[in-house]
Amino acid sequence: MLKIWREQLALIVMDDHDALTFMYREEDEDRLIPILLDALVIPIPVSNGRVLRIPYDAEVGWNKGHYSDANPDGLRAWTGHDPRKRQPIRNFLDTVVTRHLEAVK
Repeated sequence: MLKIWREQLALIVMDDHDALTFMYREEDEDRLIPILLDALVIPIPVSNGRVLRIPYDAEVGWNKGHYSDANPDGLRAWTGHDPRKRQPIRNFLDTVVTRHLEAVK
């Protein structure tokens, strides 16, 4: 994390227990994510000349919720390229709210 901060590769928005949240320009994503993942791996020498490297994965999206039909801007696994485009931003007051009522007998 410190290496990413020092090199100003991306803006670190949140440090969760075992995850980091970054912000960067959308058009830089395909180039930047491999750099960020590589910067997170710190080789640790262990016995008998072996080296421990802990790999990382990434999820991409425009909000912290999981991707679904109801949340198309949510996080999903990064596989080298995310073809999605961000959904148009709607005002909350424009959201249709439905109410499920039980039939009264």
